[in-house]
Formats: sequence, C-alpha cells, structure tokens
Amino acid sequence: DIVIALRFLTKLPEEEDDYKAFIDRILTGPIDAILVKIADIEDNISPLRIPNPTLENPKKLAKYQDALRLLKGE
Repeated sequence: DIVIALRFLTKLPEEEDDYKAFIDRILTGPIDAILVKIADIEDNISPLRIPNPTLENPKKLAKYQDALRLLKGE
C-alpha cells in the first residue's frame, strides 16, 4: 500500500511544468496519497516556513491553496 501511495506522490516527468496534472493524478490514487499530499501542502503554506516572504510567495501560495481545495473536495 505504501509503495502504491508513493507512486502517486512522485511527480512524473510530464508533470514537471503542470502542477494541476500532478494533483489530478493524486486524486485518482489511494486516500493515503491524498492525505499525505494535503499534509505536505499545509506544511508548505505554513507562515512559519516563510520567514522572509518574496514577491513570488503569493503565486506559490495561490497554487497550493487551489491544490488544497481540490484535494479536500471543496
């Protein structure tokens, strides 16, 4: 089960420039993969991880928030 979840959490070469395709594929995987990716994104958007925000942070934050909504079915 762990190996299957890891396969869904590993970005494929064709997904390198298409984050939504990566998230969409995770959504077709086991619930464990979805839950791990939710936790990963929540950690990535934590204010504690961005002590010195840059102009790029709002773009990344929006990308992660969109992915989080999809993964949570919102």
